[in-house]
Amino acid sequence: MNGDDRLMVWVHESIQEHPGELPSFPRVAGSLVSALEQQDVEIAEIESLIHQDQAIAADVIRAANSPIYRGVSSIDRLDTAIMRMGFSETAKIAMASACRSLYDLRERTEFEVFADLWQPLWHESMVCAFGARWLSHKLKIGDDGRVFLGALFRDVGSLLILKTLASGLVRGRLDAHPSLDEVNRVLSTLHASVGADYLRKAGMPDHVIGVAQEHHAADPPLAPDTLELHVIRLSGGLCEQIGISAFSAAEQGKEGAQSMKALEIRPEQYESYVDEFQNLETQVSELF
Repeated sequence: MNGDDRLMVWVHESIQEHPGELPSFPRVAGSLVSALEQQDVEIAEIESLIHQDQAIAADVIRAANSPIYRGVSSIDRLDTAIMRMGFSETAKIAMASACRSLYDLRERTEFEVFADLWQPLWHESMVCAFGARWLSHKLKIGDDGRVFLGALFRDVGSLLILKTLASGLVRGRLDAHPSLDEVNRVLSTLHASVGADYLRKAGMPDHVIGVAQEHHAADPPLAPDTLELHVIRLSGGLCEQIGISAFSAAEQGKEGAQSMKALEIRPEQYESYVDEFQNLETQVSELF
C-alpha cells in the first residue's frame, strides 16, 4: 500500500471512528433549510429563526447595508433588513452566515495546520453560491434557492477532510504532516463521498446531497434533473478562472468547460461571466 492509499484509509477510518471531531451541522442552518423547503413559510418564521442567533442577525443587517443591497439610508433593524432584501435573499444571507461556523476551528493549533486554507475555502464557497445564484437568473435555469444551497455545500467534504487531518496531527494520531500533493490526491478521491454522507446525516435535501456527490462526475448528460448541477459546475469553473479556488484543480476547470458546452454558452458569453464573477467576488467580500 503506497503513501496515498494509507492516508486515504486513515482519513476514512478516522471519520468513522471519531465522528464527534467533525463540526456539528449548524442548528439554525438546518431550521432555515427546513423552512425554505416549505411552500407556505411565513416571513415571520424566518425572522424568528434568525433572531435565535445574534451573530446571524448582525450579518443580515450588515448585508442589507452592503453595496449589493444598499438603499438610500443605513438600517439597523432586522425587520427593515428583511424588507429591503426580500424573503429569499434574506434567507440566503442567513444560511451563509449560519454555515460560516463550519469553518471555525476549536483549537488554534488545528487552525495553524492549514492556516492558509480555511479562509479561502469559506470565501470560495460564498462566491460559488452567489455566482451560481446569479447564473441561475441569467440563464433562466433552475430554482436559484436550490442552486445556491447546492453550490454552498458542494465542497463541504474537502473541509471535513482537512479538519480530520488537522485534528489527527494535533492529537498525535497522524505521525507525519502530509505533503500538499498527498492532501490534494486524498481530497480529489474522497471529498465527494465524505461530503454527501455528512449532508445526508444532517438531514439536508436530496438535491443538495446530489450536488455534493455528483459535482465532479465525468461529463454528466444535459437533462432536466442535471440542469442545476451544470449551473453549479459552471460557477465552480468560473471561480477557478478568476483565481479564488482554495485548490487549483485541473478537473474543476475541465468540469466548468464541460458544463459550458452542455449549456451552449458561447465564448464571448463566458468572458462576460468572468467579468461578472470578478465584480461579484468583490461584492461578496464586503458581505461578511
